Amino acid sequence: MTRTGRGDRDLAWLLSGREQGMRYEIDIRALRAGVATIEEVLAEVRRLGLADDLRPVAVGLPGGRCASGRSQVAAAWQARLATAQWELRELGRCVSLAADGYDAVERVVQQALGTGDDPRRDDPRRSAR
Repeated sequence: MTRTGRGDRDLAWLLSGREQGMRYEIDIRALRAGVATIEEVLAEVRRLGLADDLRPVAVGLPGGRCASGRSQVAAAWQARLATAQWELRELGRCVSLAADGYDAVERVVQQALGTGDDPRRDDPRRSAR
């Protein structure tokens, strides 16, 4: 019930289907697909072996600055890759949590409205308000 005492009318208006405030569509399957893509990218980043990839440069230019700086360059890039891996893991975790949250909200709303067998359940786009 609202402070104005119009709780029943407000609830009826809300359930009438008329728009109130901002509305947007959430594609939960797309969020989950995004998480899978992030995990694939993370696996690719983990497979990068920069120290090994720089070895032919050092061999090709023996005694040069490239050869002597190979370990420093590899260490710098490994540090950057470690940061990228952490950022990708965090992004994947956050997107996954968002998808879980939207799923939970959908279930609660469907239960509250008695629409647990809603045909939209299989619709990839779900409304969130």
